[in-house]
Amino acid sequence: WELGPVPLESMADPFVSLQKALQYSALCLSPPRACWHHHRVRFEGVKAMHGILLGAHGLFVILSLVAFGFRAHAHVSEAPWAGHPRIRLLGHGLDGGLLLSALALCGSFGLWPFQAGWLTAKLFALVVYAFCGVLAFRVLKDPMAKLGAVAVGLLAFAYSAAVAQAHAVLPL
Repeated sequence: WELGPVPLESMADPFVSLQKALQYSALCLSPPRACWHHHRVRFEGVKAMHGILLGAHGLFVILSLVAFGFRAHAHVSEAPWAGHPRIRLLGHGLDGGLLLSALALCGSFGLWPFQAGWLTAKLFALVVYAFCGVLAFRVLKDPMAKLGAVAVGLLAFAYSAAVAQAHAVLPL
């Protein structure tokens, strides 16, 4: 894109002047000369925000997975602290942070589930992960059944992470 004033000779061609007007309006609504500076500053701010959100999301992914592993170990080995309310609250807080950071990333990119197939697949995988956690930590009583639910939950989590990295429903 050319940034700067629209040349007078291009005003004679209506298509070129319409194209230039659309380019400028797509950048921002300020005058063309001031627009490039504001657009660059806005772009750098958005880029920094994406980095912060992506870092926070990555941190919540790791912490959520570690907490899931500790809770799974505690429930399968039938540790007395496995059902402690603070342990459950920690898991819910980390998963809530994971969900909020994911929603913030979606909003910052303008992408939402059911608009992008890979994001929909990731969402369904995370629903399976959460459902397996509920089964393993609340519903099932047999340690081997809990272990099976944990294994399926970890597979769903791994699939979700692979989908997020590849931005494809079938990450190969």
